[in-house]
Amino acid sequence: MTKIVSLLVALLACVTTYAAERSVTIKGEARKGCNSVIVAKLYGGKVVEVPVKDGKFTHTGMYGEKEQLVVVDNSGTTSQAFGFIIADIDTLYYNLLTDSTNSPLTKQVVESFIPVLKKGNNALMLRAQADAETDAVKAIQLRAKGRRDIKQCMEDIYALLDSNKDITVKTIVLYTNYGKMDFVHKKKYINDAQYANLPIFRGEREYLNMEEMTQGFIGKKFTNIECEGIDDAKHKLSEYVGKGSYVLLDFWATWCNPCMKEMPLVKAAYQRYAKNGFKIVGVSLDADKEKWKNVVKERALDWIHLRGDNVWMSKAVETYKVRSIPANFLINGEGVIVAVQLHGEELLYALEDIYDVM
Repeated sequence: MTKIVSLLVALLACVTTYAAERSVTIKGEARKGCNSVIVAKLYGGKVVEVPVKDGKFTHTGMYGEKEQLVVVDNSGTTSQAFGFIIADIDTLYYNLLTDSTNSPLTKQVVESFIPVLKKGNNALMLRAQADAETDAVKAIQLRAKGRRDIKQCMEDIYALLDSNKDITVKTIVLYTNYGKMDFVHKKKYINDAQYANLPIFRGEREYLNMEEMTQGFIGKKFTNIECEGIDDAKHKLSEYVGKGSYVLLDFWATWCNPCMKEMPLVKAAYQRYAKNGFKIVGVSLDADKEKWKNVVKERALDWIHLRGDNVWMSKAVETYKVRSIPANFLINGEGVIVAVQLHGEELLYALEDIYDVM
């Protein structure tokens, strides 16, 4: 249960409620050598240090109905015990040693994730096995099995969102899995009236509106653009696209943290499928030309690189309606855009469907 709780803690920091506060008592047990624990609201605000005596602690404070809290071992060790708990009853019990609690809603949230996470973890294990497999056919079979597990995992998440009646559970499930959803399901849930007033989804809703603009490119022929190459010469997209190979048109920048965070996956996809003819045309929005060139060289990003002539005002950005980065477009061998916004594992999944055909 520790891994499940740890995952939720990392992703629940923006979930909140606005109900009136009432007195809540939290009692619990800590591990040997722990002198105090921290009790804090996940959405910021109150942080309380609570002394531990004979391995036990008690804290009473004012918290909103169903407010999400985090409890952390404050012993100063490198491997702190921690977990989350929902203030759904007036006297809560939490054991940092076993992640056990008497909170019905906390149990419901965690237990609802157990079968889903098992499938997700199994899919990750299969992917790792496939990456280590020297037999190409076996590697493809392992990846295919992993894909089936991931798809089933997402179907279970959609079913959970559709069937569960508690808005706190639904909000947690949606927020922690939103990034893994396809566009159709993102739009379905993010525009649901029951989430309309939750501030954590405002940014996602704005981003979804921008993503919807790029969805309109699917099925259309690519539009040619001309940009400066890393060799300082002018290059057209048509030099690389529509010549029989799949091409990822990838808008990014060295100053964009999400871009750099997903770059290892982009690089892994290129290294795996370059032998099949897969190409990447990166279009940088960097104003600093030298920094752009240095990052490409230092990180060994060994694909085609172009740079927009006027950053956000460039013709390339306007042509493809890029409003945020990273943004990408997968173009087939005939020059038709077949997918957009393939981030994280989704890029690998798309390429597996293209190249790993049994």
